Amino acid sequence: MLVNKHSLYGIFFFFLFYVETITIFGIKIAILWKIPILIYVVLYVSFSSKKIKSNILTWGYLFNFHLLFSISAITNLVLTFSSISRSIVFPLFFHYFNKKGSSSKLKLYLKNISTFIIISTIPFLINLIEPLSVGYDLSRYGLDSFGFNGIFQKAHAASMTLSFAVIIMGYLLKKEHNKKRKFYYLFLVLIGLYAILQTYVRTGLAMTIVGLLIIYYKKLSVKDFIRLFILSLIGGFLALQIYNSSEVLQMRVNEKNIYNKNENTELSIETIGSGRFIIAAYAIDNWWSEGTYSIFFGLGEPLAREKMNNTKGSPVFAHNGIVEVLQTQGLIGLIIMFLFFRSIHKLIMNNKDSEYFKLNLALFLSFLVGYFLQGNDLFLVYLILGISLTLFQEKKI
Repeated sequence: MLVNKHSLYGIFFFFLFYVETITIFGIKIAILWKIPILIYVVLYVSFSSKKIKSNILTWGYLFNFHLLFSISAITNLVLTFSSISRSIVFPLFFHYFNKKGSSSKLKLYLKNISTFIIISTIPFLINLIEPLSVGYDLSRYGLDSFGFNGIFQKAHAASMTLSFAVIIMGYLLKKEHNKKRKFYYLFLVLIGLYAILQTYVRTGLAMTIVGLLIIYYKKLSVKDFIRLFILSLIGGFLALQIYNSSEVLQMRVNEKNIYNKNENTELSIETIGSGRFIIAAYAIDNWWSEGTYSIFFGLGEPLAREKMNNTKGSPVFAHNGIVEVLQTQGLIGLIIMFLFFRSIHKLIMNNKDSEYFKLNLALFLSFLVGYFLQGNDLFLVYLILGISLTLFQEKKI
C-alpha cells in the first residue's frame, strides 16, 4: 500500500510539472499549483507555536523582501511580488520543516523527491512522450533537435535539478549496505547522469562533479586508492567514449558550433561560457547607469529585464546569480546575500560531526557553483536544500 501511495503521488506530480507551461485564464499552471502550497506554508510558519531562531531565516527573509525597495517595486509591485514568490521558497521551506519535520520523514522526503526527479526522465529519454517545451537548441551544432528538458521545461532547470538528485542518490549509494538497494541507487545515478549529459548544459554537470567529489572524498588507504584508481579508469574510459562519439558534446565543451568548428578560434571574453561575461557586463552597466538609488537598492527584476532588452536586444537575466543580485537588489542586497550564504555555511560547519555534514556541504557548494555559473530560482532545488539543512535539527540551529 505504501508503494502504491508513493507511486500515485509520483504520477500526480509528474502531471503537474509536465503541464506547468499551459495557461488557464492567462495564468500558468506552475503558478496555480505552487501558490496555494506557499500560502499554506506561510500560514503554518506564521501561526505555529513552535519558535525557531536562525540566522538563515533572518537573512533569508531580509534578502527576499529587500526587493520591495528596488526601483521596480515602485513602478511594478505585482511583478516584484512574483519575483519574491520564486526566491523565497528556500527560507520558507527551511522554516516550515524545522517547525514540522522529523528526521525520519525528512530523509524519506529527500529520497522520494530525488527518485521522482530521476525516474521522471525515463519516459522522455526513451521517447515515450514529448516535453511541452523545447530544450537547448542543437541546430547550431548540426542537429535538427533539442537537448533534454523533460518535465522541467528548460534545459538549465533540468540540468541543475537533476544534479541535486544525483548527488543525493550518490550519498545514499555510499551509505547503503544492502546490495539490491545499492544496485538500485547506482542505476538511478547512472540514469541521472545520462539525462544531465542529454541536456547539453555544462552547469549541472559541474554541480554534479563538485557534489560527488565532496560526498566521496576521504583519506585514502592503499586499498581505497587502488579501488578509486580502477573506478577512475573505467569512468574516464566511458566518459572519453561518450565524448568521442558525440560531435555535439565536443563542440559544446570547446565553445564551437557548425559555423566555426573548423576555425582555429581562441577562447575570449566574448565566447567563453556562451557569452556569459558579455551578458554580465551588460547587467552591471545597466545597474550602474541608472543612478545612485539603483546602485544601492537595485533595479528590480522587471526594470532589469527591460533595460537588458534595450541594451542587448533580449530580456535575459545576468546568467550569474551574483551579478543578477547586484543589478536587481544593488550593493545592499549583495551584502545581505553574502550574509545569507554565510549563515548557511556556518550552520553546516557547526555540524561537522553529523552524518548529514557531507551531504549538506555537497549540496550547498554545488548550489553555489550553479549560482555563479547560471543563477536560477528552482522550486525543487530550494525544496531539497530546505529539507536537507533541516536534518541538522537534532542540534540547536
